[in-house]
Amino acid sequence: MVTVAAVLIGDEILSGEVEETNSRVLVETLRATGASLGRIVIIPDDPDEIAREVRHCSDAYEHVVTSGGVGPTHDDRTMEGVAKAFGRPIVRDPAIATIIKRILKDGANEAALTMADVPEGSHLIDAGAYPVVAYRNIYILPGIPEIFREKLGYLRERFSDAPTHVGRLFLGCYESVIATELAAISRERLGVTIGSYPRLSGEYRVQITVKSQDVAAVEHALELLRERLPAEHLLRVCPPEVSSKDDQAR
Repeated sequence: MVTVAAVLIGDEILSGEVEETNSRVLVETLRATGASLGRIVIIPDDPDEIAREVRHCSDAYEHVVTSGGVGPTHDDRTMEGVAKAFGRPIVRDPAIATIIKRILKDGANEAALTMADVPEGSHLIDAGAYPVVAYRNIYILPGIPEIFREKLGYLRERFSDAPTHVGRLFLGCYESVIATELAAISRERLGVTIGSYPRLSGEYRVQITVKSQDVAAVEHALELLRERLPAEHLLRVCPPEVSSKDDQAR
């Protein structure tokens, strides 16, 4: 399975001045492509912190998506941090500088042109008026939610993998009733991921999800759960379907 890490950058997120929404967009995108999001971390606008985190994620995951810190002001430090992570200098990319001049015209002052300063060895991904900058396996995206969503769309194919199938069981009991048996089943080598999600009100008390790229493995695990969990509490079983935005729905 394709693995992805997300590094969300911004003092304003950590201070609560800005609500962080890009992680949800990334989760939805990756779920649709079949990729796995293995790590989400929020860090300040500090080049040393950025360097440490992106280097770790770059080594540990196939792809890294960063969000934030790529504007023209003093606290936009993401490019500097990525460059520092790999010991590369910052250089001005002439293609990006040309785009900035074309868009801003007379407003393309030196501050604006700093947005064309990237780690040496970066490459551009064609993404409309504002290109996405990538260095190695790191995709450096802006933090503005509308632009983040747009630019992420250009990367979807890079994250594509076999789709994930998810089956569900709904029970009318508390998790404590099934915890021991569920733990035992989860330890078996079934080739699936089993999740348990309690609900305080509504038609059920617990939803169990079974996920895998192997639909047969999901079907087998669902049957095993149906057999071994208490029948008097089992409300319904939903067969496998391709994972959607909200696999804790209903």
